[in-house]
Amino acid sequence: MSTERNYNLEFCKGLLNHPRVKEGEELRLFDLLVVAERIVGEEAYLVEEAMLETVEAYEVRELSEEEQEHLKQLLENSKEKHTTKVLSTVERVARAFNSSADESRIQTVIENAVKTSKLTKPAQQNEVSNSPEPLEKEEVVEPPKVEVEVVPQAVANPVMKPDMETLKQYLTLGVKLIPVHDKGAYIQAGEPRSWGTDSIDELQSLVNGDGYRNSIGKGSKISLFRFFPGDYGLVVVDIDRHIKEERSGKDGLQNWLKTEAELDLPQDCKLRTHTCCVSTTSGGYHLYYRTEGEVEFKPELVAAVDILHTKTVNAAGSVKEGKGYRLSGSLDMIPNLPEALRKRMLKGSVRTVPQPIKRRNIPYSKNKRLSYEERDAYKPYLKEYLELSGYHINSRGITNCPFPEHHNNGDKNPSAKVNQDFLYCFTAEKGYDIWDVATKDNGSFQAAVYDVRNKFKEDQI
Repeated sequence: MSTERNYNLEFCKGLLNHPRVKEGEELRLFDLLVVAERIVGEEAYLVEEAMLETVEAYEVRELSEEEQEHLKQLLENSKEKHTTKVLSTVERVARAFNSSADESRIQTVIENAVKTSKLTKPAQQNEVSNSPEPLEKEEVVEPPKVEVEVVPQAVANPVMKPDMETLKQYLTLGVKLIPVHDKGAYIQAGEPRSWGTDSIDELQSLVNGDGYRNSIGKGSKISLFRFFPGDYGLVVVDIDRHIKEERSGKDGLQNWLKTEAELDLPQDCKLRTHTCCVSTTSGGYHLYYRTEGEVEFKPELVAAVDILHTKTVNAAGSVKEGKGYRLSGSLDMIPNLPEALRKRMLKGSVRTVPQPIKRRNIPYSKNKRLSYEERDAYKPYLKEYLELSGYHINSRGITNCPFPEHHNNGDKNPSAKVNQDFLYCFTAEKGYDIWDVATKDNGSFQAAVYDVRNKFKEDQI
């Protein structure tokens, strides 16, 4: 217990010395993970208490649903990976509190710890270290542990399989589903859309763990699939449930119910009677609507109610961390976006597809070889190239590193800053220009040249 507490205190001191804190800026989840990694490496569970308290105290910017899920999964994976070390600690503590206990008594304590090792809260460690009395009284050692026999019910969900019938509905509509690993990484680096499939055979092969397209993803049973709603004339209203923030008015459910009442939405567009609603794994909802025209929607309708149009959405029938996305209604019955709701969602009559960028200063030639002059002329347009390649760049210029192999978690928490001529990864402490990124994504420099020129070809006519 004392060791863990010291780790937590060290973590808090590390945060206080963080440059963002000193400058009065808001911390991000990425900042917490960097500090934690410096102190405990991959054993993030050792500072779980301090991390969660920091997040709950609103010292970190509001986390998205994906960030919350990632933090939760990271801590769970850390505990599972280091189960052996945890149980060794349990054994040492048990022996320290009751040095006269025989081997069978010690094993009972360890076995009870194993039974509770899948719980979200590692309560078994606290029970052993903070409660020495049960170890001294034989009659009360086992009864408290027997209560955790409910665990088999709690861990039944991880065996849930994707709902193929629901996923088939997407394919019937011509929607290409993009396979994603359970922790959120796409099945392969590069443009996500290029990995989408509308083949039921490929879908089934991915679910079975056999991969697809020359064994891509083979060995991993894929249960999570995403799609870009805007590519198919759809927009999704994402109602989040920030339970911890309900008191501050950020419960997405209440905010949405208020909105639909104000706009007097049709019955098939309201949450309770919606004809195509998906229940998410975090207790929220995805409401599907059909839309027309090339317009740009705001990212957020009201607090905790996001608008997903150009951003990917987890498909119904998918399974994430043992929990399923459940469809109510049918994809054949997606209602049209009501005009009143549409007006409130619109950011402006701006096309969602990237506008052509005029580059009069790029000395383009039709030769296959790229001159040094032309190579340098493209470098200032790294940001545009990243966006055209499917990278999401937030308002602070942060995006995912194109080199996920440099990161322990595949850079699930964006760590790269986009500058004028180069992208800098804080984790790898390296900078990359447009040609480094293009070569990485396309496999060779020759393919990179073709891709860059092709993406900007409208400007070279």
